Amino acid sequence: MCYNTHGSRVADVGGTEPVNKGCWAWLTQACVVLTVFAASSWGAGAPIMTSFPVVNSSTVVADDTTPYTVSTTFSDPDGYDSIRCIRVLLNYTEAGGDQNQGRGYMNWGKSDVDVTQWGGTWVIADATGGGRWAYRTDAWGGIAYITPVSCETTVNGKATGGSGSRTVSWTFTVKPAWAFNPVMNDADAWAADGVIGGTSYAVGWIDGQTSFDVVPASCSTFCATPQPPILANPTSTTVKLSINPADTSDDEYAIMISPSVGGKMYVQADGSL
Repeated sequence: MCYNTHGSRVADVGGTEPVNKGCWAWLTQACVVLTVFAASSWGAGAPIMTSFPVVNSSTVVADDTTPYTVSTTFSDPDGYDSIRCIRVLLNYTEAGGDQNQGRGYMNWGKSDVDVTQWGGTWVIADATGGGRWAYRTDAWGGIAYITPVSCETTVNGKATGGSGSRTVSWTFTVKPAWAFNPVMNDADAWAADGVIGGTSYAVGWIDGQTSFDVVPASCSTFCATPQPPILANPTSTTVKLSINPADTSDDEYAIMISPSVGGKMYVQADGSL
């Protein structure tokens, strides 16, 4: 069996609540083969993310009018009918467990039970392409930062008896409260298959790899690409960083570190991540 890992997240087998399962650094970006079974004798396995969650624009305008989509794709060795739920949460990893830092939580499920199984208050509707979709109103940003609009799902491959995939795209607008709050963002995703109350497999939250900016209005001017920042006085826990003196002081800068630390990679004004 092959566990799907990325960014210190690992596929979970069983009825596991959709939370970050901690830091398995030694498994990061690895595929660990535990045991090999023939498909005919095993016949089950966890969904595998085949397309990271991504927003369709690198610059998002917080005018609560312009529509944007966030999409992700999961495949399943038993077919796309086995996938019961796919969820997306804006800035889950960046929130570090603080629900107040989330910027919106949407999901898709085969039924209302799939949508609501982990609790919370959800607004539920039919999804284009089948199933149900919902957005949460009582946590992870609720509807303070986004206006969820619709959801569409498409499938590819086999429904049963072989590999199939499901893509889910949610459409939303962004409210002014999100502009520059923060500037840099991403989307994280989670999925589960199997039977609720029976054998099921879940993939823990997977950190999105594509960031997007949230701004109050469309950009009319663009800055020149900055020079590398200057690093000095490193210690075991800190490092002094400054903007390259060749860059203009009239611009605003976003500073990113790599690899990320606990899923956080952008430096805030107070120096924290």
